[in-house]
Amino acid sequence: MNARHAPQLHAPHLSVAIESLQRGNAQDLFLPKRDGIEFVHLARRMGYEPCGDQSPADQLAGEIDERTNAVRAFVTQRFGRGW
Repeated sequence: MNARHAPQLHAPHLSVAIESLQRGNAQDLFLPKRDGIEFVHLARRMGYEPCGDQSPADQLAGEIDERTNAVRAFVTQRFGRGW
């Protein structure tokens, strides 16, 4: 996904995530299975729209993978393997 099509993160979603992490209550945070209707609904609620041959769910999955890989690379670079 290119930046032009990237949706803006909605503050309520982000604030819930941050508050849950601060309280140590990560059980509030989960992603539904990617092949389920809940994931499709989440992508739509977050503002993703069909773009070319990519569905909203495909775009969200791609962004999750991209950001997860970036965090993983940062942690590995900063702290080494086996952290």
